[in-house]
Amino acid sequence: MWWWWWGCATPGRPSCEDGATQAPAETVVVDLSAPLTPFRPIAGLLHGSTPDRPLPDPSLVEPLRLPAWRTSILSDHDRYPDLADTITWVVPDDLDAALAGTPAWSDLPRTRGIVRDLVAAHTTGGGSRVDLWDLGSEPNWTFDGTPEQWQSTALATLDAIREVDPDARMVGPSVGPAPGDPAFDVQGVLDFVDLLAASDRRVDALSWHEFFEPSELVGHAEEVRAHALTTLGEVPELHVNEFGGPDTAQVPGWSVAWLSALHEAGIASANRACWDVDGWSGCYEGLSGLLVRDGSAPQAPWWVWRTYADLAGDQLPTTTTGHAVALATRDDPGVHVLLGRAGGRVCKGPPASTTVTLSGLDPDARLVVAVSTFAEGVPGELAPDPVRTDLEARADADGRASITLTGAADGDAWRLDWTP
Repeated sequence: MWWWWWGCATPGRPSCEDGATQAPAETVVVDLSAPLTPFRPIAGLLHGSTPDRPLPDPSLVEPLRLPAWRTSILSDHDRYPDLADTITWVVPDDLDAALAGTPAWSDLPRTRGIVRDLVAAHTTGGGSRVDLWDLGSEPNWTFDGTPEQWQSTALATLDAIREVDPDARMVGPSVGPAPGDPAFDVQGVLDFVDLLAASDRRVDALSWHEFFEPSELVGHAEEVRAHALTTLGEVPELHVNEFGGPDTAQVPGWSVAWLSALHEAGIASANRACWDVDGWSGCYEGLSGLLVRDGSAPQAPWWVWRTYADLAGDQLPTTTTGHAVALATRDDPGVHVLLGRAGGRVCKGPPASTTVTLSGLDPDARLVVAVSTFAEGVPGELAPDPVRTDLEARADADGRASITLTGAADGDAWRLDWTP
């Protein structure tokens, strides 16, 4: 993640120079007749606050009801001991600080001692809560040593944690794309699985980072899941503990695309990556870029995360075309759709006519649809106020009711609440 910090700020994505003024029409179909499992939010944040920066406005943090927060000595953990349901601690950040330039592999007894002290401080020492210990932080390119030396360090770290807390939960290896990589593959995760099998160790979750295309995530998860089952005889939880690249981090539609892909892939826990935002780092200010720099007001993606926190009930299957992406749930009294358009990554694609259809309704059912639009806005600036429009829809004889968003902008997101 760190290699993208600087130089990626932008006053807003430029329009794609392909001459197109209108994208082909898109469709989203939500099937009420085949509900999936009960919906459980899985996506939280990475870092986002330090002691020398303003404390984010609690009224903007608490409604997010974050399921996960990944933090370390780099963050102000004690200011938010109960920020999320699950707190993951990145152990290598503390090791790097304590070792002060000495490679962790060069003195494994010292490394184990540092880890034991860290874990004891957060268990018997009365420190703030930690639910999951992360063994890696993109070790495939940040670790000062060979792959074999990292493996020795990871096993020493794992054993030291177990010495203090035999029931501790752990995750790894948290590998990610290296500088200059045009894409990411999960070989580092597969190698870690092989290491666990060869050393007769276990972790509670396998983890990696995704920064490129949400559509690639499902395939990566399937590959890791298959290898773990073959090699370990079981599949630990899968965590994508950093997701989303710098080009689209502040684009609401892309936030929806990542959230949708994470749920489709069956990921158990995930964390939004933090990047440079208009010259300042979302890792240290602005709650991972969901808020403006001083934490006093939302940026555009905040509205997506606020809607995501409200999704409840049974998740519903969605089928989309074009650049439309969606998550949908059903509870009493209605159906809730989080919709986005995620076309251009480094530029803004043309608008489209996007039709959203509910299927599986009673024939002739009448619904009111509250549509709130979350416009893309400018990174680093206060988000535009959502624009709400109330529409009416009526099911046809086949139990299908539709509304159409004309001129739906690339990068925007919408909240659609359908009620009788």
